[in-house]
Amino acid sequence: MSVYLDLHINDAQLGAIAITRMTSAGGTDDAINTYRWHYACEGHQDMGSVVHRYGDGAVVLAHKVLAAIVDRRMRQTATAIPSARVPQRRPSQWSGV
Repeated sequence: MSVYLDLHINDAQLGAIAITRMTSAGGTDDAINTYRWHYACEGHQDMGSVVHRYGDGAVVLAHKVLAAIVDRRMRQTATAIPSARVPQRRPSQWSGV
């Protein structure tokens, strides 16, 4: 099974996601399969995999993939921009005496 998602804002296509089943534990509701995804949007590309219960359906699968993409993008942004890190405060050396 494959799922294809196109990302649009109005008439402008921003990108696309392709999701393909890599393991075949069957098509029963309780079958657990691994899916590989490929994401391309505005010059950025990424790929990964998720584990998904077949019976949960395509919308839940798409949600898992979108969450994985957002998580990766957030991590990349946080490490790429030093100012995004919150500085750690040092404990006060004053003992109150």
